[in-house]
Amino acid sequence: MVLGTDRYFEPQDSTILDTKGEQLVAHLSLVEDKFTTSIQTKKHNFIGDEPESVGGDDFGPSPYDFLSAALASCTVMTLKMYAERKKWDLQEVYAYITYSKKHSDDLMLDLDEPKRIDHLQKRLKFVGDLDDTQKAKLKEIASKCPVHRTLLSETIIKTEVID
Repeated sequence: MVLGTDRYFEPQDSTILDTKGEQLVAHLSLVEDKFTTSIQTKKHNFIGDEPESVGGDDFGPSPYDFLSAALASCTVMTLKMYAERKKWDLQEVYAYITYSKKHSDDLMLDLDEPKRIDHLQKRLKFVGDLDDTQKAKLKEIASKCPVHRTLLSETIIKTEVID
């Protein structure tokens, strides 16, 4: 007996989506799918989806999973480059990320108008012969990875409709 076969797609030929010169393209067929989205970069393709609890099929990570993955992967890559440059014995690094919405009162923020705020929890685990000073420096560097800095910066998103 094969368990869970209803969760798998039938084999299909891969369709490469044209990114039209952009970094990536996402495509969702509202006729055929609930939220299952094909995502294509110049060299890679993957699936995004929503969990069943919100009406998706859960065939892939959610948009916020991808956001967390971007932060986690950029963090560990940045720490690898830094540790190698310093010739530190960092053999492995783990970045555990949790995204949630939290109320400003729960975060003990003194705001004129209390509100819900996007919150990313980043926890790091280092494997290697590192002292406390090196670990503290790696923690500091983890906040300087490009995605971390982008998430904290003012961002402008320009949206246009194309044919």
